[in-house]
Amino acid sequence: RFQLPTVMVAAPVRKGLVLGVGYRTRFEGWGESSFERKPKDIPLYYEIYKRRGSLFTVPLTAAWRINRYISVAGELQLERGSIKDDVTIEFHDPDFEPVRSGRNRVFTGTSWSASVLVTPVPRVCIGACFDDRVDYNVNEEFSYTREDLDSTAAWEFSLPEAFGAGIAVGLTDRWWLSGSYWGRAAPDPAGFRQLEGSLGDERLIALGIERRRAPKGGFFSRIPLRLGFYENRWHLEFPRGNEVIARFVTIGTGFRMPGGPGSIDVSAEFGQIGSAGDNLLDEKMVRFGIGVSASETWSRRKEGRR
Repeated sequence: RFQLPTVMVAAPVRKGLVLGVGYRTRFEGWGESSFERKPKDIPLYYEIYKRRGSLFTVPLTAAWRINRYISVAGELQLERGSIKDDVTIEFHDPDFEPVRSGRNRVFTGTSWSASVLVTPVPRVCIGACFDDRVDYNVNEEFSYTREDLDSTAAWEFSLPEAFGAGIAVGLTDRWWLSGSYWGRAAPDPAGFRQLEGSLGDERLIALGIERRRAPKGGFFSRIPLRLGFYENRWHLEFPRGNEVIARFVTIGTGFRMPGGPGSIDVSAEFGQIGSAGDNLLDEKMVRFGIGVSASETWSRRKEGRR
């Protein structure tokens, strides 16, 4: 499984004011399964199910550092994406042709968010964010083996408001502790009636410790070390009424890019999603991540110099 990247590009327009644009994945879904059916009156067949889906946002951001104590940011988010389901029935008897049906939902919408970062004293940073409700307009297409049965529909789907808060405290110039919380209320399952009664509030709690890089010293002194833990309660409840919890331990480090400012950050996550006791199944996972940041120092050209 591969997660599509998050990409941001930002540029200063004046001292303390930065504008940016990017791409961020909200949902990435993939699934494929098959079941053998043994009906009484027709030949044996396989029912094959496939799902492909991705919802993403294009954020247009503005960040302003008011003074050394407080910074604020706002974001307009252009929401896009689609979720496609296909079901194919293949018979063992060659006299029967395969039968297919498809459902493709295309999502469009807009939303906004606001955030603030406060540094009341050195080595203490407090942040908070608010994401407004995401209202999606959904255009749906149904397709079948018999094209005369094809149809379309249009409906609306909303994700409720979300909010988060976090704090980072520097025990020394190099050693920092951090914690954060993020939550969103359960959405209305409009358009997903199979989830009726199976959606709850989502939350994410994270804790971390970091040893920042030293400007001098040996190799291990000049790279950061990071250790963290997070717990994520999913919107989905399975079976109905049983919350699905994901717990992960994370480790990471980073390296400076040669030839200029910037860094390459790598991380690994080890954890489990769900539990066999509560959810009838669980999934143990190892995830690897890589982040690349690059920047260029901008300077104002003096008058009279080309």
